[in-house]
Amino acid sequence: MFAGNKCLHVSIGYYLNHSVSWITTWDEARERCMTMSDDIWTSDLAYSINEDTLYQFNDYIANNQTGMRGLVFWVGAFKINTVSQWEWTDGQLVDSMSYVWNAGEPAESSTGTRGVLVPANSHRFYMISQTNTSHAPSFICEAAPKCDRE
Repeated sequence: MFAGNKCLHVSIGYYLNHSVSWITTWDEARERCMTMSDDIWTSDLAYSINEDTLYQFNDYIANNQTGMRGLVFWVGAFKINTVSQWEWTDGQLVDSMSYVWNAGEPAESSTGTRGVLVPANSHRFYMISQTNTSHAPSFICEAAPKCDRE
């Protein structure tokens, strides 16, 4: 799936197979994304989710994967402890005022938490925080070309 200039991979293994082997923790989902990297592309859990990307993701699910409307999806946001800020897996800070967050999120007291997209209704997903030991049936990877810095 392309969202603007982003190349996103939506894991649909659980939806297709209904197998518990596809239900993962955030760390497992991140590892699965990273194994998609090669000599040209680097891949990680989606790390640049903004309102536009979320709108396009909502549209993709609503129009192409309607059976996945009720699933939750790991994304690459995390917060290590109560004094740290939310970060994306690429090191950029997550905007705590962004409309990708559900109302009341992110929780100030959250620690050891990860970002997950949850359905709010049949056409809208929002990000909430979950503990790093939680499980989700799907995840979103983001791929970007590697650049030589010689």
